[in-house]
Order: sequence, then structure tokens, then C-alpha cells
Amino acid sequence: MTLRANLGRSLLGGLAFGISGCATPPATVQLPPVVATLPPPPPPMPAGGYIGMKSPTKRADGTYFTPNLDNTDQAAVWHLRNALNVAALGCDQAGGGVVEPYNAWIKAHAVVIDRYYQAYIREWQAPNWWDWQRVYDDNQTRIYNFYAQPAMRAAFCAVARVEIAKVGQVADDDLPAFARAALLRGI
Repeated sequence: MTLRANLGRSLLGGLAFGISGCATPPATVQLPPVVATLPPPPPPMPAGGYIGMKSPTKRADGTYFTPNLDNTDQAAVWHLRNALNVAALGCDQAGGGVVEPYNAWIKAHAVVIDRYYQAYIREWQAPNWWDWQRVYDDNQTRIYNFYAQPAMRAAFCAVARVEIAKVGQVADDDLPAFARAALLRGI
């Protein structure tokens, strides 16, 4: 190759390079801005709740499905007795004051409490489920666990102390009404 050919090619390449700089740049594609999307916040936690706690479903009236809704007289009395039993077993570290009045109530009203308990058991047996005892035991475990939630122990024990002080004075015939009211008050 000659010097002239090399010079011509260089000149031609430079000219092409120069002209390409004069061309309009290709249109840039405008991408929509990136918008961070966050998941919706979790529903508000009930008082005393903790992360990972399984909360009951909220009803249309704003209350939660709990073991204490729509109970018969027998169930209300037995659930009250369960709640006060949990309080007697677990509230000594949270201020005490439950064991002695609970034991006194159980002894003084043993016949009536047993009558409600026997009627409650018959409610469980009535559908003639072959495994009623297992289902009943599972239900009782859920009820005890409901009352024994560690995050709510201090508040539960405070209410239990008030209720156990009152229940010993309740007439036997008034026990179901008292039990329902006590359960609504947080026992």
C-alpha cells in the first residue's frame, strides 16, 4: 500500500467520524420512574398482642371470635371457673390475691359449680359425636391457653382479682348472668 492510499483511508475515516458527530443522537427511551411499592400495613394488634400472635377473627360488630361468645349458662359458668382457675395458678407473680378467694369459692359453691359442669358435659355429649371427649378436651385447652397468654397476664390478673372478690357473694341462681358479665369485662 502506498502512502497515498493510507493517507486517503485515514482522511476518509476521519471525515466519517467527524460527520457522525454531527448526526442527531438516537432518541432515548423514557422509562417510567421507579415507584417503591410497600405492602399494606398489618392490621392493628389487640392490646397485649405480640408479633406472631394468632389473633381471633374480628366480627362485624367489632368484637373478636373468642371462646366466650354466645355461650349457654353452663358454658359461661364453666368458662368463668376456667378463667379463675388459670388466675389462681398463674397470678401470684403478677400481684397474687387470687388463690385463697378462688379456693373459698370452689369449696363454698362446689355443688352448684358441679351442677353447671355436668350440664355443660351433657351439651358436649348431645350431638353423639364418637370423639366428643377429644373435641371437648381440645376446646378446654384452647380456653386455658386463651386465658394464659403471657403478654396479657398482668391485665388479666388485675381483672381476675376484682372478679374473684365478687363471685363469692353471687347467689347461685345469678351465677350465669355474673359469669357472662365477668367474661365480657375481660376475665
